[in-house]
Amino acid sequence: MQRYDRSLSPSQLSRALGVGESTIKRWIDQGRIPAEKTPGGHRRIRLSDAVDLMRRGGLSWVNAAALGFSPCDEASPATLTALLCSPQPDAAVGLVHSLYASGLGAAELADQWIAPAMHHVGHGWAAGSVTITEEHRATAVMLRAMHGLLDAQPAPRAGAPRAFVAGLAQDPYLLAPLCAQLVVGEAGFATTNYGPDTPPDSLLDAVRSERPALVAVSFSVPETTGSRGRAALGTACRDAGSALVVGGRALRPDLVDDLCATAWCRSMTELDRIARHLAAHAAAHDLAPTG
Repeated sequence: MQRYDRSLSPSQLSRALGVGESTIKRWIDQGRIPAEKTPGGHRRIRLSDAVDLMRRGGLSWVNAAALGFSPCDEASPATLTALLCSPQPDAAVGLVHSLYASGLGAAELADQWIAPAMHHVGHGWAAGSVTITEEHRATAVMLRAMHGLLDAQPAPRAGAPRAFVAGLAQDPYLLAPLCAQLVVGEAGFATTNYGPDTPPDSLLDAVRSERPALVAVSFSVPETTGSRGRAALGTACRDAGSALVVGGRALRPDLVDDLCATAWCRSMTELDRIARHLAAHAAAHDLAPTG
């Protein structure tokens, strides 16, 4: 797995992007890319900042291998599925990281690559072609890939709107909240991921205390909180001015109604669109003149 805190020289980054080393140094001097200087005066760039530069700057890798990423031009979602089901599924981590580093959006990565691959693995387990140990191993590999991407994501700007992500009580799945965290963070939020199996009362208290702009809740298994608990969470979000966005394969219309949810997302792409709208609204509110 990539170590995104490792440092690069301007020469290494120039080879990866296919631009002159002097261009990289000029970008550093202009503040376009953060860099530090060694005691000897040499510029050093964190890999995470290099990836962020490429993603937000509309650039493309000319030689991704120079930074340890694998070329992914010929890869497809089926490639990821095959790697996860292979005897050496760790190669899937490298593919996911290479896709992200190439500029693929978090929502597209989740919807078009990760979700189909994990669905295939789960279907294989149900059909008997994938063992439970292989299914667990594939899940662990994908979780490791997601944690690596979150490490690579740039820190939110000062004053960024807050967001919470969680799966409610008795929902044991980690992957959906992690994907939502990556998507919401990419949209510009400072995100707290409470993970799976979060008691609604605890989430309710956090909403009342911190008043986030967005609360994203995943329903991956049938939910048993009860309508009173759901209604209390929905009321807390409305009172705090928090948009309550829900999604997941186990979601039902009655759950959405009990929560009085702001939106029911059927994909990470929909969550991305809503999160970006809310982030833009928060930014406009911060810039509005007062008094």
